[in-house]
Amino acid sequence: MKFDIKQPPRKFTPMQGIELSDCGSIELAVDEQVTFIDENNYSSDYTKKEWGYYLANSLNYRLTEQGFKTGVFISKKQNPPSIYVCTVNTDEIKKFNNYLKQVDGQLIIWLDEFDKNNYPYAEQSLAE
Repeated sequence: MKFDIKQPPRKFTPMQGIELSDCGSIELAVDEQVTFIDENNYSSDYTKKEWGYYLANSLNYRLTEQGFKTGVFISKKQNPPSIYVCTVNTDEIKKFNNYLKQVDGQLIIWLDEFDKNNYPYAEQSLAE
């Protein structure tokens, strides 16, 4: 793993009203993992595989146990509209909904609620 810290962080505005700090970059080799931990000790793993990346822990087990929902949303504030995957603290759903309004966003799906009962085409995939 290679870690490049940006001192000072690069500040930028991806869209009006939102400022981010780019604190650095991490380069992973195949089968290396980094864990991101927040102030409440909740964690999420990012893992490099030979075919790409795992972007998070299991959506329907570990993240839900920690009180997170995983969603896919579209923001129409960009042209063309952009699609994002995010984890949302279940105690902060109201803040997430306010954020969606700020970015002209719409939730497409809660991935942690995906199962064969509410998505008929999932039954075959889950059985394989």
